[in-house]
Amino acid sequence: MWYGWINGWVLAGLYTYFRKVEVTGKHNIPKGKPLILGLNHQNAFLDAIAVAALVEGQPYFLVRSDVFKAPIARVFFSSLKMMPVYRERDGVNTVDYNKPIFEKCHSILSKSGQIILFPEGSHDRHKVRRPIKKGLARIAFGAEDAYDFSLDVQVVPIGLNYSQYNKFGSTFHMNIGKPLSLKDYIVEFKNHPNKANAELAKDFGQRLSEVMVDYGKTEFHDALEFLRKMFPAYLHEKAGIAPGTLANDTRAAQDLIRRFIPWSEAHPTEAHQLKEVLLDLKNFLKEQKLHPCIMSDMGRKRISLKDSVLLVFGFPIFVWGAALHYLPFMYPKRFCDKQVKDPVFHSSLKMAFGLAGFSAVYLILFTLGFLFLGWKMGVLFMLLVPLSGWVSIKYYYLIRQTLGRLAWQNLSTKKPEKATIVFHRINEIKRLLEMIYK
Repeated sequence: MWYGWINGWVLAGLYTYFRKVEVTGKHNIPKGKPLILGLNHQNAFLDAIAVAALVEGQPYFLVRSDVFKAPIARVFFSSLKMMPVYRERDGVNTVDYNKPIFEKCHSILSKSGQIILFPEGSHDRHKVRRPIKKGLARIAFGAEDAYDFSLDVQVVPIGLNYSQYNKFGSTFHMNIGKPLSLKDYIVEFKNHPNKANAELAKDFGQRLSEVMVDYGKTEFHDALEFLRKMFPAYLHEKAGIAPGTLANDTRAAQDLIRRFIPWSEAHPTEAHQLKEVLLDLKNFLKEQKLHPCIMSDMGRKRISLKDSVLLVFGFPIFVWGAALHYLPFMYPKRFCDKQVKDPVFHSSLKMAFGLAGFSAVYLILFTLGFLFLGWKMGVLFMLLVPLSGWVSIKYYYLIRQTLGRLAWQNLSTKKPEKATIVFHRINEIKRLLEMIYK
């Protein structure tokens, strides 16, 4: 019940913290089988708890051992079925320390349980699949070996694709791929264990790359990420993929990568030219305080009558909602920006602190509402408070979009030479893109 309650709490946080959450491929998770859910790792502990909340059942986690140092943390994390895994950097004999943990994993799998782990062994902001470590194969084959190769362990690749890994209001696409069955590797494992381990790691790495956005190399990562934000409609059109879903956004990005990697190898000069132009434009827009999305046709349109009406009549609700939600919304952001050096932890901590803060504020507000307004008006107040928060967020996005359009109009009118620079660079980018997509 405790695990289930926390899962519900996390789900509420996911659908609040992210502007859009989408899960594809749930049919790829086998029923009634022992499962190892292998994830790419961009976002500290948020990756694991998000997957646990969005899949059926109550998976166990393998997490870095240093979070278990404090006694209170050890009790809390253990209550959520988290288990420590030790790395060489922890300064311990990893074989001895991990042996009882792996044996517990074997026992969980023998009962058709689920285990979440990060086969890459570390987190990184870059959307690049890193080499698969030995732990995945050790746990999977170890379980089969311990139970006479009768379990049929399934290793499921899950790609986690964030539009911005450390920002509130970004999107989150969880893409579940086709599982690998350990049965296909058992004969090889009995004869050549090391070779079987390597084959499983290689095959799983390939499956994981297929369900995530994997740029292959970090060299072009930032430039291609900026390209995706700048020309989403263009990339969808060139890939022949309809926009509108996060799954299709992922597919359009994967299509770009499939084309770009061989093109960059065949045309290294043009590839680096594209990179330089993209990053120059990114820096220029940042200096002018312009968001990449204003480069789209919609971004260059004038403010519509509908948006003007929403801005005027939505303002009072925005002010009320912002006043009620300001503290739990802003404190986690300011804390992370000032105190947390590794941005990979930002989303995890923002969502955790935000959930705690919103829960406390709502409890106080609802209690006061029932005490001073009575139960009927108290119920209405209880419904209006979160609704005002939702309206405030939508209004905030509308303000940002409107200010971006005004900034572009101002730049085009008062500094046409700078607008010309933008168009010149856009035309150069499109010229190079045509070479990729031809």
